[in-house]
Amino acid sequence: MQHFRSPPQSNGTARNDCHYVVSQFLGGGFGGKAYVWPHTLLTILAAKALKRPVRFQLTRAQMYSMVGHQAASVQTIALGATTEGRLNGIRHDSISPTAVSDNYIEYAALCARSLWSATGGIATNHKIVHVNRNTPTALRAPHEALGHFALESAMDELAYATGVDPVQLRLLNDTENDPDTGRPFSSRAMRKCLIEGAARFGWEKRTQEPGSMRRGRYLLGQGMASAIYTHWRWPGRARVTLNRDGSALVELGTHEIGTGTYT
Repeated sequence: MQHFRSPPQSNGTARNDCHYVVSQFLGGGFGGKAYVWPHTLLTILAAKALKRPVRFQLTRAQMYSMVGHQAASVQTIALGATTEGRLNGIRHDSISPTAVSDNYIEYAALCARSLWSATGGIATNHKIVHVNRNTPTALRAPHEALGHFALESAMDELAYATGVDPVQLRLLNDTENDPDTGRPFSSRAMRKCLIEGAARFGWEKRTQEPGSMRRGRYLLGQGMASAIYTHWRWPGRARVTLNRDGSALVELGTHEIGTGTYT
């Protein structure tokens, strides 16, 4: 509700005097629409001064400077493994910038806590550096996308160093329990996905040595990567009311951010 309070408070309008327009299918629960930006307040002030509706439209260039962005990150990864490729330790550190007025953290190392198992433990660390620029925000894909790229690149380097096939390396370190909590995953089809994907893409025809696959004068590359996305669940309820005319009223609490939940 803080975002709803900010515009009225900034221009001296009582909250009860505001009319909020509810759009059921606005979509875009992430990024620029999730926060109040300076141009939002300027638009309100312009509408009050002109006593007319005002529409403020950002140019494509302004989208990179006047609203949120995904923070860059400098990541350091260390993997410990046996000669057979079994992980015995993962360390994933990330440093990212944020605004001087904010403490937003890009949790790039979060994926390392649940993607693969490591017998000796998993350590992650996040640090932020306050800089004079706009505050980062949660953009698709928040946190995990940056971290997976770094972690899975390191896994490929480990596969090459140990001589273990990249798919086999992932299968060796797959787990049915969350390494962070020890509890079973509610759903995890990683092993099935790796095996079926390798079969469909003809992975057995791939050679391990980089630059060894060619088609005529062209070099061919064939690689793979894995990903996991943490999802939090809360209790939910639904209610169905049957009316006398034979119709039914279905009521449930949800949020449509553009993924088609309503339809």
